[in-house]
Amino acid sequence: MKCNKCGYDWGDSGDSAHVCGVVAIKKQWVGLTDEEIDATLIDLMRQNKSGAVTISRAIEAKLKEKNT
Repeated sequence: MKCNKCGYDWGDSGDSAHVCGVVAIKKQWVGLTDEEIDATLIDLMRQNKSGAVTISRAIEAKLKEKNT
């Protein structure tokens, strides 16, 4: 694949973070520990919140906190 702006060819490297002449370094993904997942679920239970979407959004928010 080539960048339409500068022609940089990242081929099969999977380097989708290219920014016209500068390749951004991707931060290592950080997951949640079992304890962090448990704590998130306990917080939701204490607030009487349940449901797949609510739980998924809470986990998503925790992951976003750790990875931004």
